[in-house]
Amino acid sequence: MSRAVMSAVLLISAFFVAPGNCDTPDREIELSIVSGVVTAVDWVGDKLIIRTFYGGQADELNFWVPDKAVITKGAANITFDNINISDKVTVQYYSDLSGLRAVRITVK
Repeated sequence: MSRAVMSAVLLISAFFVAPGNCDTPDREIELSIVSGVVTAVDWVGDKLIIRTFYGGQADELNFWVPDKAVITKGAANITFDNINISDKVTVQYYSDLSGLRAVRITVK
């Protein structure tokens, strides 16, 4: 194989085995936790934006919410379309090549 073909094969292989492209990564994922107020919800695009406050500074974080994310309110499991603007939430998430991915969302 030529070097160009070999490089292309390696690049394509790396794309398909990168943790951000797998449903079940082969390594332990370190989750982060953040709490805030929902400022926008895109139910069609499965996106959630929350505003957080740390040390008097406001910040907005954008999350992708996959179908397998666990969403609860009180003791009940709810669906993503039950999250509304102004809801107070806690999000457990991880970061990958595509951005921030929600794993668990707790609506207060």
